[in-house]
Amino acid sequence: ACYWNTWAASGTDNSLAHFVLLCMSVQLAPTIIYALTTKEVDAIAAHLNRPEALAGRAGRYHAKLGVAERRSNHAAFMRDDFDVMVASVAY
Repeated sequence: ACYWNTWAASGTDNSLAHFVLLCMSVQLAPTIIYALTTKEVDAIAAHLNRPEALAGRAGRYHAKLGVAERRSNHAAFMRDDFDVMVASVAY
């Protein structure tokens, strides 16, 4: 079964904190979060990877990463080592 959820964020720290709390309160299926910029990808992934959030279970994927890191992160997501992949909209 496929489940699709969409959340709109206003771009404030409060919206990101709310999303992290939401992630922690439900059993996540593998999830991809798209962000507009690589800076946002890095910030969201860092926020989600905090010990009180997903504790390292969020990967990132964007063009500014090296090929090896992109391949490694993609493989980790496909193996279910990451619950969440944060990617730029360019991919």
